Amino acid sequence: MRFRTLFLSVALAGISALSETSAQSSSSPDAQAKPLTFRSNTRAVVVDVVVTKGQDPVLALHKQDFQILEEGKPQTIDFFEEHTAKTLPPGALVSLPKMPPNVYTNVPPAPESDSINVLLLDALNTDKEDQIYVHNQIIHFLKTMQPGTRVAIFTLVGKLRMVQGFTTDTAVLRDALNNPKIGLTAQTTNVSRSVQDKIEDVEHLKTLEMLAGGHTTAGVEAVLSFQQEYASFRTDQRVSMTLEAMQALARYLASVPGRKNLIWFSSSFPVTIFPRFGERQTASQEIANSQRDYSRAVRATADLLTVSKVAVYPVGAEGIMSEHVFEANVDSPTDYEGGSTAGGGRGNSGVMSPRANESSARADKISAMEDLAADTGGKAYFNTNDLNAAMQHAIADGAHYYTISYTPTNKKMDGSYRHIEVKIPSAKYRLSYRRGYNADDQNVTDTKP
Repeated sequence: MRFRTLFLSVALAGISALSETSAQSSSSPDAQAKPLTFRSNTRAVVVDVVVTKGQDPVLALHKQDFQILEEGKPQTIDFFEEHTAKTLPPGALVSLPKMPPNVYTNVPPAPESDSINVLLLDALNTDKEDQIYVHNQIIHFLKTMQPGTRVAIFTLVGKLRMVQGFTTDTAVLRDALNNPKIGLTAQTTNVSRSVQDKIEDVEHLKTLEMLAGGHTTAGVEAVLSFQQEYASFRTDQRVSMTLEAMQALARYLASVPGRKNLIWFSSSFPVTIFPRFGERQTASQEIANSQRDYSRAVRATADLLTVSKVAVYPVGAEGIMSEHVFEANVDSPTDYEGGSTAGGGRGNSGVMSPRANESSARADKISAMEDLAADTGGKAYFNTNDLNAAMQHAIADGAHYYTISYTPTNKKMDGSYRHIEVKIPSAKYRLSYRRGYNADDQNVTDTKP
């Protein structure tokens, strides 16, 4: 936080000697200089903490109930505030009177919560079938959304696009989502990687193995190498597009006060936004298999989401995770995912079996979702067909929170990752909060090429 300048002007009158001195000095060149400026700078770390017991929020906690540490060192809490969902008892919601022609009002029909919610429908990383399912689930959710809940809808295909800005009007949200010009239309880009693409790769390699008759694997290995390189290229493109979209969304949300709950629907999550530098080698398995270095882009995205107070709630768009290409061919030795070697055996061709590869990919996805949620203060929802319930839980979870601010004792802005730990020693609660930040000096970072 930067505390800006205060300008003070003092007029002296009633003393002739001082008046004469002032009149003389006003004609001097020094008097034409700019007014004296006092500058004071300090840095603060702001952390939103969601406290739950089971599925219920824990309310009415006090500043003295919390302890906060940075890199294991206790910090002094400078500011503390509780935020709760502003709800009305049943039957208390009164419809606003009908406005005369050409007269509009921005008075909300119900008290607005301190948090806002963004529904991000990610078509770039989601199969078409899953996109249709997500669309239907969101429409169902909007029919029963709690009055006063502020929601905006964005889509990501080749780029980020706003479908509807923040509003509490469910009819406006539904109409925007169903509008064929601006709403969600199931589609993919030329860099998307679907389950069908993986099935076709497997079938292609199986055909080549059959034609070779087991005498040579050179042709099969050459095709496999091409498939891996092409999949890696498309991964590079998707990672780059996803990071760019996250940065654009964070910049937009920076001007909106309060906590932002980003509910991100996707079949795959190619990036982990907040890697702990020095603790993780890669942000995700897809980045590990890519050809580019995304460390600077990931770091920039992390900084923007930190400043904008965005908590990510990843939601698996595919619902219940099931076996796809392996159900009929569990013993096929063909690798379809790009050469990952963790967690499985190998066939005669020297590559991993599809079942082991699918299990590894599923584990990578769940790990990425949990990292996204834990590092930003949200929660991950996967392996469920009830996306409507996932949205309700995510919005309710993010509506009750505590804001804590402290001035870090380590004032060096050396770019290191600073781990944050929040505790409530007196009770056993579940705490969700941003687990750290990058100590980047933006004034220095912005000048680097």
